[in-house]
Amino acid sequence: MEETYDRESKQRFSLEKEIKTLAELNQQVSREAGNLTNALKGQSKTRGNWGEIILESILEKSGLTKDREYFIQQSFTNEHGKRLQPDVVVVYPGERNGCH
Repeated sequence: MEETYDRESKQRFSLEKEIKTLAELNQQVSREAGNLTNALKGQSKTRGNWGEIILESILEKSGLTKDREYFIQQSFTNEHGKRLQPDVVVVYPGERNGCH
């Protein structure tokens, strides 16, 4: 009987711990959703900054390294003399670039 009580007690503690973790994650998601809502309602520069942060996060999570496989806000002039400043330049194998 005591063994059963101990096992149930451990399971209850484990469940309480998981519920606390889920509550913390829910709060974090709510904060991030609030931040996103504010960014989307804000000025276009704010939305652009938010998009750049998300894009950089995706690139990093994809295993790319900043200033090696991708570059942020590089400025250059194209063959027609027009100045360009893409959010990101990704370096492909063979030294080809993709601007985004």
